[in-house]
Amino acid sequence: MLRFRYPDIIDISYASSAPLELYSQKVDSDAYYNKVTEVAEISSKGCAAAVKTTLYQVRDELYSTYDNDDDINDNVILAAGASGFCTNTFPSYIKDIDEFISETITYLVPAIFADFNMAYYPPGPKTALERACKIFQQSDEEANPLKRLNQFFELRGAVEYGTDKNGETVDCFDLSLELPDGPNSKIRGSDNSGTGGGHVGEIWEFQCCKDLIIRAGYSEESMFLPRHFSYEWHKQHCEERFPGMQVDPYRMSNEWGFDDLTRTSKIIFANGMRDGWSTSSITNKTLADKEYDNIHIINFPNGAHHSELKMGIYPNPTDTPDIVHGYKEATDVLTLWLDEIYTLQID
Repeated sequence: MLRFRYPDIIDISYASSAPLELYSQKVDSDAYYNKVTEVAEISSKGCAAAVKTTLYQVRDELYSTYDNDDDINDNVILAAGASGFCTNTFPSYIKDIDEFISETITYLVPAIFADFNMAYYPPGPKTALERACKIFQQSDEEANPLKRLNQFFELRGAVEYGTDKNGETVDCFDLSLELPDGPNSKIRGSDNSGTGGGHVGEIWEFQCCKDLIIRAGYSEESMFLPRHFSYEWHKQHCEERFPGMQVDPYRMSNEWGFDDLTRTSKIIFANGMRDGWSTSSITNKTLADKEYDNIHIINFPNGAHHSELKMGIYPNPTDTPDIVHGYKEATDVLTLWLDEIYTLQID
């Protein structure tokens, strides 16, 4: 973005797992979670069907057991406990089973899988994605549907939040950790790939309400309960969260032209092809076309979300060959461009 906006200051850009085409709103709104589903199936064959079956079973059990007229608030708390949530910190705005399922089963489970998808590198049984798949692929004798869901949230707690202050794993999932700060906040936020909790979640939700409108729904082909993306819901939610906000999905593309690569140069787009965001990244521009001069693309077949940058060790013995090759390719291209810039400065 800086290279687009300030080409007189920024000479070169390296964009890792950058979903640039998201801002033009041209990407199929089902593409992201269809990709997450595809990668989950790659990680553990049969995972997608196991997740979807379990979610439908859990949904049906919650409705049949807790959706009645006795005491709605009590039923929600009972459902929360049965699903593995800490009832003493359960968000009070969730008033009925419909909202409970919408916020936790329909929204939160895919959002957690999205995080596991981004971290799926190097691929293998130790990754959270494969561990999550194995949880859902247990037989009924090993764990019933609600038990699987409990274990899934336990995994989320261990991966995202670690252990409690006594050094022991907690026996329930604190859903309030997923709730952003600010008035009218909800677990389901403006980013369908997961908004996050606390003040950081509030900042990110503002960003995704205002500029980074992330069209990500759950299709019938995905492994999640179907729900298509809705601009209407997004607008209503964001206006409740941030009164006075003018939601404009096309502002950045219209003002700054991020969807037009002919207006820039000297950018490397590096993509992990097992990352859900690769569906809206620059992965296949025709480099032979002169109008895309000095736009270089590196795709990592085994990579997830900026896998080539986040390991913190180089050389890393766990890196897959495509990442190792990508280091050299990127270094060669950047060196060439830097030499060109130095030459211009000397001239």
